[in-house]
Amino acid sequence: MRGANYRYITLTPGAEWPAHFGRDFAEDEFELRLLRAERLPPAALDAPIGSWVVARLQALGAGISEQEMWVDGGAFVWNAGVSTEDAPVGRLQVQCGVHWVAVFGDEVDAVGADVLDDFVTLLLRDPAEVAVCEFRVVDPEWGIDAESLDDDVTDWEPDLGSLDPRPTAGTRNLYGWDGNRFLGAMNVWCSYASGRPRPTSFTAYHASLLAEDEQK
Repeated sequence: MRGANYRYITLTPGAEWPAHFGRDFAEDEFELRLLRAERLPPAALDAPIGSWVVARLQALGAGISEQEMWVDGGAFVWNAGVSTEDAPVGRLQVQCGVHWVAVFGDEVDAVGADVLDDFVTLLLRDPAEVAVCEFRVVDPEWGIDAESLDDDVTDWEPDLGSLDPRPTAGTRNLYGWDGNRFLGAMNVWCSYASGRPRPTSFTAYHASLLAEDEQK
């Protein structure tokens, strides 16, 4: 997967890549750049933004092959190494859920072009071009499947009261595009982690972030 300045390489578990590069990405910077650009398709704003991100990455050639994942919070997570033609210059982790998305990672201090700027530009180059795909994510802490619990905690009953909707056996958060719609409209929303009720859209979730940015 190539941007204007960098290559993005999907990192599978156990893949070798430098652990740290020196300069961390600023908190909330990725979300702000997406919102400021005002180029997200309306369907991506109203549907789970995570599904747009996943389908967009696949259309760009990310080659994500792990169809089912076990992730805290039920979020979709993608790890990538960032490199020039000659050497690694950073790494990033995309995390996305119902109406939120964030990118964590770092880049070398002397990197020639801003990695986040390059990545956002790549995603928004043809924002309506998405790939048909489906990924399923379950949070092990939901405790809804026997294999999600260690043998010594099989009698543990998690507090699911702040999850909307409440997960049951077989519940999976879905991310992707089926050719007609983005998946995951009823993905489990974790209000105890976010500290707020289920939002209605990506822009609604980040309304306070935008307001704070405009006041700066």
